[in-house]
Amino acid sequence: MKYPIVLCVLIGITQGKILPERVSNLICHKSDPDFSECTKRNFEKSIPILVKGIPELNMPPIDPFELPFATVDRTINELVSINATMRNVKMTGASNIIVEDLRANANELTGELRLTFPWVHLEMNYDVTGQLLIVPLRSKGFLSGNYTNTQLYAKGSVKTVDKNGVKYFKVDKYSMKIRVGDGVTKLTADNPDLQFAADLIANFYNENPRAVMDAINPIFVETATELYRVVLDQVLAAIPAKEWLPEVRQHNFLFEMRAIQTVGVVMGREWSDSEAVVLKICSLSLSAAIMRWKSGKPAFAVEWFCEATINTLDLEGDYTVTGKVLLAPIRGNGRFVASIANSNITAYQQVEFIKKKGVDYVRPVSTNTTMIVGGPKVHLDGLFDGNEELNRVTNRVISDNVNELFEDLKPVIEEIVTNILEQWLFKGLEDNVPFDKLYPVD
Repeated sequence: MKYPIVLCVLIGITQGKILPERVSNLICHKSDPDFSECTKRNFEKSIPILVKGIPELNMPPIDPFELPFATVDRTINELVSINATMRNVKMTGASNIIVEDLRANANELTGELRLTFPWVHLEMNYDVTGQLLIVPLRSKGFLSGNYTNTQLYAKGSVKTVDKNGVKYFKVDKYSMKIRVGDGVTKLTADNPDLQFAADLIANFYNENPRAVMDAINPIFVETATELYRVVLDQVLAAIPAKEWLPEVRQHNFLFEMRAIQTVGVVMGREWSDSEAVVLKICSLSLSAAIMRWKSGKPAFAVEWFCEATINTLDLEGDYTVTGKVLLAPIRGNGRFVASIANSNITAYQQVEFIKKKGVDYVRPVSTNTTMIVGGPKVHLDGLFDGNEELNRVTNRVISDNVNELFEDLKPVIEEIVTNILEQWLFKGLEDNVPFDKLYPVD
């Protein structure tokens, strides 16, 4: 016979983060009779907040907007091809944006936005090769440019995804159109002997801004769309969907209740009325249930009040990786170190009874582990064949987006934790602790 054992379960009536107060006051509720107008009005009010960024929501400042590293490798035709590496990208001027139009549908989870940037200043370190109409591209140095009357149109939708039983929003469809009105660009070559080539590129743009922008627009739009989609996803992932789109108007009240419930072995028998009442205490009187469980409940083999929290879990090993983080490529192999702090674990296990010399022991049959990861950190050595600058920049990008990275890695970590529990803890129990000693019932 097999019996389920729930080692420790974290129950949170309010899960995930909550909206910061400066943002929650600008959220429109789903039942608002004019949801689009409310959204447009509150978006305009939120611009000063967006300018500074919202760290609690993984949202970087938009003015200045900074990107440590990005790459573009795209060929449109024989006349337009760009292979570029950009570092220390910095754009200022977004605080002056004009909201031309904003429409949103709370039921269909769709929206569209029209913005105008009266002016922006852009600067970056660049390394570019390719072809731009009649001008060959081969330059490395520093770009500084001023651009006016940039118009942006974005349209998209979100969908809900489930994470540990909580609904979150995620970008479903997303597209952008961008048109830069006019601009002036200056390129300064790292090598003064190659300044002529940099001037040739800059002068060609400055004399033909419309033709150049139209030619490279598909590359510009594709890169911007990919970047903003990633940023939107990391912002949406910070807060449950019900916080972004409440059914009714939210007031400035916060009610959050968390309980730790431990249940030992469910013995495969019917519960008595008194035992059923104990289980219901959680919904009737949380504090009473906690005090009851702290002192133990032998009928449920609860010996102590348990919190399944790992203060710090350190990981170290070898890695091989090829891919992208945001727009930054990542390639390499070497050693990695990672740590996870303040993580909650739920382990659910099925066991069967075996007898040894007439004494009952439990043998693990299957184990399933889930984690809510908090405070992850990771560092990779050996990226890009040991190039120190690229290694430093890429680790910075990873650090800035480590929560999203660990969401992808979480199944692997859960498997590691499961193996540790099975081999170290559960196997030891099977071999050394009789069942009646492990879960006394009197």
